Amino acid sequence: MRLGSTAISVTRPGSNRRPVAVPTATYALSSDGSVNEGESMVVTVTTTNVTDGTVLYWSTSNITTSDSDFTATSGTTAITSNSGSFSVATVADSTTEGAETFGITLRVGSQSGTIVASTTNKTINDTSQTPSYSASSASNINEGSALGVTVTTTNVSDGTTLYWTTNHTTTSAADFSSNSGSFTITSNSGTFNVPVVADSATEGAETFTVEIRTGSTSGTIVATLPSITVNDTSLTPTGWNINTATYDSVSSASSTIGSVKRSFSISGDGTKIYLSQRFYNTYLGWRSYWYQWSIATPWDITSSITYDGRQLIGIDGTNGLSWNPTGTKFWRCYWGGQIREWSVPSSDAWNQLSSSATFLGEINLSIWGSIKEIQWAADGSKFFLFTDNANAYVRLFTVSTPFDILSTVTHISASPSFSSRRDMHMKPDGTKVYMTNTTSAEFYQYDLTTAFDPTTIPSTPTYTKNISSKVGGGTLHGVRIKPDGSELITYSEAASELYKYTL
Repeated sequence: MRLGSTAISVTRPGSNRRPVAVPTATYALSSDGSVNEGESMVVTVTTTNVTDGTVLYWSTSNITTSDSDFTATSGTTAITSNSGSFSVATVADSTTEGAETFGITLRVGSQSGTIVASTTNKTINDTSQTPSYSASSASNINEGSALGVTVTTTNVSDGTTLYWTTNHTTTSAADFSSNSGSFTITSNSGTFNVPVVADSATEGAETFTVEIRTGSTSGTIVATLPSITVNDTSLTPTGWNINTATYDSVSSASSTIGSVKRSFSISGDGTKIYLSQRFYNTYLGWRSYWYQWSIATPWDITSSITYDGRQLIGIDGTNGLSWNPTGTKFWRCYWGGQIREWSVPSSDAWNQLSSSATFLGEINLSIWGSIKEIQWAADGSKFFLFTDNANAYVRLFTVSTPFDILSTVTHISASPSFSSRRDMHMKPDGTKVYMTNTTSAEFYQYDLTTAFDPTTIPSTPTYTKNISSKVGGGTLHGVRIKPDGSELITYSEAASELYKYTL
């Protein structure tokens, strides 16, 4: 502890008077001898003969510390009734460096003024602990799935970002949709997925590991997963993947179907074809038709296709048509954001033109723009909409009553936006979505990393299929896949034909 004092003598005017001594100012510092990392040391300044309001200046001096060990290394305090105080705030780092010492200096006038008090015996107690990291996951994964990885840590602050990278043993970068990424630690835990590509090559089982790093994807490795095996599912085709699609047949009904049809759908039992058409009426404006045909042999578009009729829709722009699994309830979507619901008796299942069809009601979701398609989950607890408002989105909704849009409908989430996309078809288990292009004869498959979560639809298609050589140009309207995933049927407006592919 250093005490400082100052004595000044003053000579008053007059030849016979003695100098008068001004009271000496003194300064002293007092505080605890140590402080824990992350806490503040309160320092009291005690003075004598110092005028109220006087500003004093303090600073730390490093003995075994550094400036980074403190939130601030200097400051001020004002004296009132010969007393003042200030706090020296220390930083809680994660480095284990042991106890460190520092000093405190008090000055008058400025931070570079005269030193009037100081101390050199203060200690910062090292409360940091060395962090640890471990990672765990399944030991094997199928092609086309995502490996879920859990990272467990100790002594790592919430919000810390860690990084992962794949390390190929017999795999290659092409076997993964992404070979690196990041995740955040909360309560000493974090998770991420490693997406594995489902290719059509037969290469047998392959192995890889995943490394956890700090700082960046090229930073220090702090944990490594044990070897993981990728099971080669290309040995046994599982359907629903358009990368395996091979051309099967074309319908012989172009004259029956006619031209300028748009939104395409097919019944769940493969016995009905549905197409819509938009037209302009001089008196009524834009209107739409829904057409229907019957297929003699289910799913066989080369068999006899019979025209059933059409229904006038008194509203501009009708798009997707979807059914429940039994063919007793159907929904139509409209450009204005409406969805309408009908029921038909089981004796007339899949027949949208049924004279016994009952209109049940509609909901208006105009906030979502034009609705192109509605697709239900297998249990009817949720549905997906394909909406178009400048860009296309896949949106997930839940319903309080299965297969009933007139019950409580709740919007859950939406996919990233897609440009140049026309129609959508969702696999009933919510793991795959298919789209067509607005300008070319292509359809696409997107594999969700989490079922029924459109936010996990990748921005880049998992697979792309171009069939321009079959349709002679033009665009495709709708993609429908047989419930067992073995066949895909699409419609070409340019050729007025249906095309079937075997998966």
